[in-house]
Amino acid sequence: MAVYIIPAALTLLVALNPLVTGNFVWKSVSAVHLSVCVVWALGLGYYLSLHSQQSILHEEEGRELSGLAIIAAWIILCHGSSK
Repeated sequence: MAVYIIPAALTLLVALNPLVTGNFVWKSVSAVHLSVCVVWALGLGYYLSLHSQQSILHEEEGRELSGLAIIAAWIILCHGSSK
């Protein structure tokens, strides 16, 4: 659940104040969350490569992997917008 709450809160902060992406705390939280998402996505990808019998989108883990990829892309875009 926190996988979706943290980026939602970070995005809300960006919507309220776009300059918050330059804040050290925002950058730290987003970097840690991005790292966790990448590690989780790699683990899910490995699991799916071993156990998937159909398309990965037919599996619950495959849809979760897609969601993690979207979250990671959004955090990267917000993280890079402060430069």
